[in-house]
Amino acid sequence: MLFLNKLKNKINNYFYKRKGIILYGDAKKITFSKTSSFGGEVAIYGTDKVTIGEHTMIGMRTIIHTSTHDYNLTIMNQVRIDRPVFIGNNVWIGAGCIILPGVIIEDGAVIGAGSVVNKSVRKNQIVAGNPIRLIKIREEKSNQSIEAIKKMGHIEKWL
Repeated sequence: MLFLNKLKNKINNYFYKRKGIILYGDAKKITFSKTSSFGGEVAIYGTDKVTIGEHTMIGMRTIIHTSTHDYNLTIMNQVRIDRPVFIGNNVWIGAGCIILPGVIIEDGAVIGAGSVVNKSVRKNQIVAGNPIRLIKIREEKSNQSIEAIKKMGHIEKWL
């Protein structure tokens, strides 16, 4: 029984589930804000640091990966290469995306559903595809006031 409890603790340290996240690796390497949201079954492979900023939304079944292998080696799995992933504030990542090791996604970026993010994304860029390509740059707008929302008649959607 003691053996089974130790084995269970080892598994729980490797496999961690919380707030729509499935974590493989070291939970201590993952940092996210209380205001970040996860659509469910978001898999984070935390072999290196993953940082997720304020008010960032990550769609369901997105994968964030921090490791890769050296494909120049005959036996590729001999060397694992770990690289951190940084996701800024106010980022929206659509469902089913794959974020590859070493990527930086700057504040205000939007990643289209199903995209493979193989390179860094600049502030306010909207990107999509496999591999990603620039669609356009977001214009920064201030948040609407409660009064303006009341006039539109959709207050229940905003509160």
